[in-house]
Amino acid sequence: MAPPPWLCHLLSTVKNACTGSVAWIHDPYSVSDVEYIESCVESSTFDTLGLQRDLYEGFKAGTVALEKKSSIYGSVLVLYHKDQPWAFPYKAVGAVMKLFYREGKPFRLLFFGSQVRREVPAPGTGPVVAAHVNGGYTYPCNPQTIVVYRREEVVRVLIHECYHASCSDPQGLDIPYVEADTEAWAEIVLCALAARGRLPVFNRLFLAQMSHACGQCKMLAEAYGVRKPSDYAWRYTIGKLNRWVRLGFKLPTETTYSGNSLRLTLEFPGVEDSAA
Repeated sequence: MAPPPWLCHLLSTVKNACTGSVAWIHDPYSVSDVEYIESCVESSTFDTLGLQRDLYEGFKAGTVALEKKSSIYGSVLVLYHKDQPWAFPYKAVGAVMKLFYREGKPFRLLFFGSQVRREVPAPGTGPVVAAHVNGGYTYPCNPQTIVVYRREEVVRVLIHECYHASCSDPQGLDIPYVEADTEAWAEIVLCALAARGRLPVFNRLFLAQMSHACGQCKMLAEAYGVRKPSDYAWRYTIGKLNRWVRLGFKLPTETTYSGNSLRLTLEFPGVEDSAA
């Protein structure tokens, strides 16, 4: 069966974004960059675990490195513990920036390299909440403030936030449905990037991703009662399945998820580097 026109267009656009490499230049960070980082740490209500603050305090103490690189699409600030070097995925991040860039609206991306992973809470200790799932934030139509604060799934989170920052949110929906729609598309784009726009590879990778997601959703529903939009984790898990079905994908009956990880996507070599 021929793929739908929207998928052909997406894969063609992604293939173009993956053609060639974005040219990065080392750009010494400035006092204003540090002030910006501090303002993000002080003002954020999203990072309830304080992962940003941990890295920022380490930077002030000299145990955390800060590097800055720039391209024609905008700038990137990266913090990581000096004794935990981070092979930051600049190639993939550059492709995402190229994909979402709008003329005259450069990105300013801030990455805190926390190695705290997403895991479900211990059984019986409470529901799955933002602290267990989230890893980044932005503001609608604002590519100048995109913050990611975990190494794990850094590219997937960046894609998700770029949808928000590029004014691509569906209109007239409550937040859980907006987030579900955004996450569904973010995972499609991640698989398209991993496939470098090639349809057969995308089909294989996205089937594997749906299998992982369906198994994770089953676990969350059975063990943590996640079933409806008012359950926080629904917006990033079960809710996205509905969007995939509406787009014409057939959800797999056999699933591959196991364990207690809340990593939403598989790790695709060459696109999303290891969090370790």
